Amino acid sequence: MSQLMPETKSSIAPDTDSAAIVREFYSALSAGDAARLRAIVEENFAADATLTWPGSLPHGGALVGASRIARVLSRAVDPEAKGGPTNMHLLGTIGNGSRIVAEVAFELAPAGQSTSIPTTALELWTLAKGKVASIDAYYWDTHLFAASAGA
Repeated sequence: MSQLMPETKSSIAPDTDSAAIVREFYSALSAGDAARLRAIVEENFAADATLTWPGSLPHGGALVGASRIARVLSRAVDPEAKGGPTNMHLLGTIGNGSRIVAEVAFELAPAGQSTSIPTTALELWTLAKGKVASIDAYYWDTHLFAASAGA
């Protein structure tokens, strides 16, 4: 008689909980709700989490640490903020558990310019031990945005 393998327990919340973190994050971002966004990051991101944007963009590079991510994103949703993404909304998610891809649409407004560029991106979320470990953003047509920003 064959033995069954013992069930392995995941340290990651059930699939719906992982996707719910992603959906709630973009809901707060879309609403421009800095307090809710900060709370989501502080509660659901690992202390050493990273958020990485394409390095070819003026705002590109990595933010390291949940507190820094919360601080930067809270300021970014301020309606008076200049440049960066605006009118962001979640189009959908793919995957579950420890890896989720979010498709987002938004407008990029180069600092110092009044014209925004509509674009989309895929953002790969990686979760470990029930917390967001990283978000890696993959933007469409970074060359166009960098050129319009004078980078």
